[in-house]
Amino acid sequence: MAEESENWSRPDWWDDAACRGRHDLLSEFVTSAGIDQNRSRYTKQVIPWRLVQMCKHCPVNEICLETGMRDRYAIRGGTTPGQRDAIIRKERRDRAS
Repeated sequence: MAEESENWSRPDWWDDAACRGRHDLLSEFVTSAGIDQNRSRYTKQVIPWRLVQMCKHCPVNEICLETGMRDRYAIRGGTTPGQRDAIIRKERRDRAS
């Protein structure tokens, strides 16, 4: 595991993210409310309005969402993990039909 983290590098687009350096928002972007540890199911996670607006106007919103589709904890591209799972399920259904 340590070897994997040593080989990881931050994507270039992160430098342009509206949330970059906003450590004051960390608890809102990554919350313990995202996953119900007892049931392994998502609990309802509401994105605070100021984060919705930040993501909406962020220049890297689309790539953040695209690269964060499997992120299980954080707000990525203005979506919660549960919302991203719904997007994935819909895409699978659309491909199957």
